[in-house]
Amino acid sequence: MRRLLGAGAPPPPSAVERVIGRAGFAVHSSCGWRTVRHEAGVVRIDTEHGERSADFVVFATGARYELGLRPEFAALAPVAACWSDRYAPSPDEANDEVGRFPYLDPGFELTEKSSDCAPCVRRVHLFNHAATASLGITGSSGTGMKLGLRRLVGALVRALYCTPKARTCTSPSCPGRVVRVPRPNSVRAGRVPG
Repeated sequence: MRRLLGAGAPPPPSAVERVIGRAGFAVHSSCGWRTVRHEAGVVRIDTEHGERSADFVVFATGARYELGLRPEFAALAPVAACWSDRYAPSPDEANDEVGRFPYLDPGFELTEKSSDCAPCVRRVHLFNHAATASLGITGSSGTGMKLGLRRLVGALVRALYCTPKARTCTSPSCPGRVVRVPRPNSVRAGRVPG
C-alpha cells in the first residue's frame, strides 16, 4: 500500500487527449514549486527550474483519508478503527498516510477500535478509495464496481434482512436507537449471494 500511494495515479488517457492539443498547454513534471504570487493579473510561479507565468493554474494536492476531517463522520471517528489501530509495520515500512485509512471488514463496513465499543460504526459502509488499504477494490474504478458492488450489496442485504435481533447503539459517539428490520418471507436465514 505504501508503494501504491507513493507512485501516484496518472491522469486518465481521455483527459490527456482533451488538453494535449490546446495552445499553451504544458506539463512540467519533477518541477517543484518554491513560491507563488499574483502580479497584475498573472500568476508567477518560482520553480526549481526557474520562474514560470500563467493565466491560471490547475494543481492537485492529493487526498487524505481521515474520518475525523469529514463532518458527517466526525462523531464516529473516535470509535472507528483505522489501520494504525490494527497493524504496526516495521520502521522501514511505516507510513502515517496508510495508518489513517479506515480498517474495514469484508463488506466495506467500518470496524470498532475496540470490541463492542460502538456497534453503530458497522452500519457505515465506505465504497470509495478509502477502502483500498483494507480490500484492494473500491467504487472508484470499473474493476472495483464490477467486483466490489456485489460484495457491498451482499453485505447490505445480510445486515438488513438476515440479522434476526434488533441492534442497539449505546456509544456516546452515535445516537442510541433500536433498529428493527422485519425479516420478509422471501429471504431465508442462510447464505446471501455476495
